[in-house]
Amino acid sequence: MMSVLQQDPVMLRFLEEHEPFRHVMARVNRLLMGGAHDPGARVLAATLAGAIGGAVIHPLDLDNESLRSQLVKQVRKLLPPGWRRSE
Repeated sequence: MMSVLQQDPVMLRFLEEHEPFRHVMARVNRLLMGGAHDPGARVLAATLAGAIGGAVIHPLDLDNESLRSQLVKQVRKLLPPGWRRSE
């Protein structure tokens, strides 16, 4: 379902123009990029956002706290050494 929506030109235009969505995605990227702005940081942010988004919509049969705990644990494994969160 997500791949269909991501390739739909109407949905893409809507999300590109929807200010609340853009605001949330900008904040997510800032958090995931840890203050860096180089291409590697941008690709890492996109990879992590995709992994988180995929896990959240997957039918894992976990309560919210268990899912959150596991997401934090797994994402930390993917972050480079010395990564620092910035807001």
